[in-house]
Amino acid sequence: MILIAVEYPLAPEHKYPIPIEEAFSETNYVLNNQEKYDLNIDLNRIVLAGDSAGANIATVLSNKFRFINENLPMLQVLINPPTQYFNMLLPSMIKYASIENFMPRSKMILWHLGIGHVKNIQEDFLLRNYHTLLIDEHFREKLKSYTDVNLIPEGYRNGFGYYESYDKLKNLVYPQKIIDHEKNLDENFKIALKQLFNIDVSPGLADDELLKKQPKTFMIISEQDTRKDEGLIYAQRLSNNGVQVDIALYDNVFHTSFFYPEETNHPMRGDIVSFLKKNL
Repeated sequence: MILIAVEYPLAPEHKYPIPIEEAFSETNYVLNNQEKYDLNIDLNRIVLAGDSAGANIATVLSNKFRFINENLPMLQVLINPPTQYFNMLLPSMIKYASIENFMPRSKMILWHLGIGHVKNIQEDFLLRNYHTLLIDEHFREKLKSYTDVNLIPEGYRNGFGYYESYDKLKNLVYPQKIIDHEKNLDENFKIALKQLFNIDVSPGLADDELLKKQPKTFMIISEQDTRKDEGLIYAQRLSNNGVQVDIALYDNVFHTSFFYPEETNHPMRGDIVSFLKKNL
């Protein structure tokens, strides 16, 4: 097995789309110029993998290779993937928001857009889903269907009270109008936020025709993670479109647990190895 780790430039100094473009161009270049690096890669057995932001990029790259129809991945391994930035009020995001106090996901998302000095009012605008009102109603309704909590299989919802209580909050998830914030935020900020609906940022918002072309997927999900629900929703959308998806959901672990197997006592790494041995 040959492992290639792509070092892409980080936000906010390098805003979207620079990290995506660099990761794609570097990966594609290495695959198309193996002889320069004395590699012998079987292009029929490519695996794209990543953790957190890396999982998001791996998913985006899978789409991009489909568009150019070369170096198509055979498999993808997605560890706690952020798949969409449309609905910032999914049940797991509300339940586990306090875990992210040291590094709020809202701030990291805005960094991705090149907003280095994030203001509280900007984070609030995003976390209240006001950004969903920046697009037309038809597009908004389509993206709502792509992030519908009901896509999460009952087996992953049963026994968790925060899904039951979420039903009572549904009317608050998507605001009908922007209150108080409109006059305090400039147009450049709103234009930047619209990029969050691009599938190169939110691959989970891709249409079904593109999802049908995705490779077999191994999805690692952590229970105590705000990204839990978007991962499960994306996995179900893939499955609904004929893609084989294996899900491993781990209790009592958090977003970055992959890097702490001893401390959190989980078998993530071994499970990935088993998946690759079975499917490569």
